[in-house]
Amino acid sequence: MTPKQQRDAVEKILEESQKIVKDDFLTLRKEYIELNQGLAVAYDYDKDKSQKYTNNANQMIEQSKKQDSMGKWERDEDTNEKILIPHKDDEKLYDKFRKENRDLYKKLDDEFSSMKTELSFFRDTKEKIDEFKRNPSERSGSSLLKNFIELEESKAFTKTDKQGYLKLETSGKEINKERFYKNYPETIEKLEKSIEIHLKNQENNKYKEKGREI
Repeated sequence: MTPKQQRDAVEKILEESQKIVKDDFLTLRKEYIELNQGLAVAYDYDKDKSQKYTNNANQMIEQSKKQDSMGKWERDEDTNEKILIPHKDDEKLYDKFRKENRDLYKKLDDEFSSMKTELSFFRDTKEKIDEFKRNPSERSGSSLLKNFIELEESKAFTKTDKQGYLKLETSGKEINKERFYKNYPETIEKLEKSIEIHLKNQENNKYKEKGREI
């Protein structure tokens, strides 16, 4: 999946979760499965983490077949929708879903927030790389170096404007360094090469300054 496809998938799951007003077994189970699937997408950069949430979702999907066959099906008189009254052995899942769904939603929402920051950081970094390529000055190089340091520290001191681009602010927002490296390898390569050029330019300028002093 592309970074945009990941964000779109996660955003859709969060929006669907926000719309939930019912508290029946089927609705809670569906939400549990989808939130785990969303986290599997968000943690795509980490094979073990992603697999953990994929397994959670798949296990519940597999168990749902047995739950459906053992439970009692009724029809809601108001909505005409089918409702599953779980077997007594599965009633404990109500508490599991209610508790874990809240925690899963918060985790996924936090990841989505980081993903949006990473998008803005990518755009800003790409713009600065292009500027440095056009004009490899001390100012443009230092600006790029700042982004590189923020990425290494996994913290962007940024906020987004209406177009989704970055502006400086005093408190940093989380960037997932591992996900950024996986999602934007070409930009990382260009950033590292540009930083290397910038540092060489600084060294050359120092030698020139020393030469003038002599």
